[in-house]
Amino acid sequence: MLTEVLLDTDILYPQLVSNHAEECLPFSTGSTDALKPAKVWLQDCLQYHQDCHPDDFSPGSERLPTRLVDIGDVQGHITPRLVITPNSATLANTPYLTLSHSWAITAVHNIKLSVSNLTTLQEVIPWDGLSQTFKDALKIAQSLGYRYIWIDSLCIIQDSREDWEREALTMSTVYGHSICNLAALDIDGVDQCFAERNPLEFVPCRISKPNAQSTIYAATRDKGLRRFPEPGRIPLLDRGWVFQERMLPPRLLHFGGEQVYWECRHHAISEAHPIKKNFDEYLWTFGPFTPRGKLRALCDTTTEPKARNDLDFTPTSGQVTTMDPTLLKLLQHWQEILTNYTITSLTCSSDRLIALAGVVQTIKFQTGLTYLPISGTWKEFWPLDLLWNFRQVLALRFPSDTGAPSWSWAATEGAKEF
Repeated sequence: MLTEVLLDTDILYPQLVSNHAEECLPFSTGSTDALKPAKVWLQDCLQYHQDCHPDDFSPGSERLPTRLVDIGDVQGHITPRLVITPNSATLANTPYLTLSHSWAITAVHNIKLSVSNLTTLQEVIPWDGLSQTFKDALKIAQSLGYRYIWIDSLCIIQDSREDWEREALTMSTVYGHSICNLAALDIDGVDQCFAERNPLEFVPCRISKPNAQSTIYAATRDKGLRRFPEPGRIPLLDRGWVFQERMLPPRLLHFGGEQVYWECRHHAISEAHPIKKNFDEYLWTFGPFTPRGKLRALCDTTTEPKARNDLDFTPTSGQVTTMDPTLLKLLQHWQEILTNYTITSLTCSSDRLIALAGVVQTIKFQTGLTYLPISGTWKEFWPLDLLWNFRQVLALRFPSDTGAPSWSWAATEGAKEF
């Protein structure tokens, strides 16, 4: 006698049907019930995932960004204010979150840190002056039990070029040392992290009869097969600055228009697909063939077969064809990172190199390679680092403000292959 009847839609989760929660998903991704699994995912990762430890990936001895937003009480009323971390001895090694968001959306109704309000924002950040995305992010931080969060427009002085350039070079540490990065996935261009949804579109509906010996689960096929958030489908993930914001943190929570998604160095899961092992072939994650995986593979390459400090980065006899195999593997990982990065877009084309500075800093720290900041290349990879071509020549733009030489991949905007 059958105890379950699986529809063809259930090939997506053959074991989940008998294990998923009986109740449906909440109608809002911002509800208390929706945020509960996010907290469980985070705690589980912190406790059991050794490969998700932030110290594995980030350089520098300073554990905190220059500034953080303090939400006040993690259990009561949120009263945000700006804190200057070097001025506070009590903040040493304090855990904090970070936020990825669309400036085009949040900038419309949002206060920004400036030279003139630097002092006043340390007393209080007006709640009414925050965009809904930022308000939601503070609520998420409170729900997860964290008092501090780093938000770029509130923690970098926006009208100070000196402060901006200094802070832009610390992104490897800012994101690499964060507990988790929150991503507001640009839900239909609306200023918010949370979304309303029909739960039955994502979780199978259990259909049963009184005294029946079998159970039927009905699911919507197109919704069930929706993939994990990826560039090309989510506008936020197509942004140049967000590229490294997804690569550097040890953990990420994506708040999309349909679900809340979890991503760490160990696995990727979502509300409707909480059992990661059943969905590897369906979910797009930063695995071995994706940018996040390539960064980790690049940094891990130096641990075998030689120790990092013992690597010889000089091609034998000056011949490129005899380049050290370990170095060649590093080059391949770097080129795949660039292939994905050049697809992204930037409001200011002059940011093309600095928007990748966090990734560069991480690679330098882990490998000891010599970076050439003017061209965006590595000394040890020459001349192979110069071998690239345009994917679509007619779609290229040739900005004049990058400062990169004409032979550099960074001199032009547009998708490239290496």
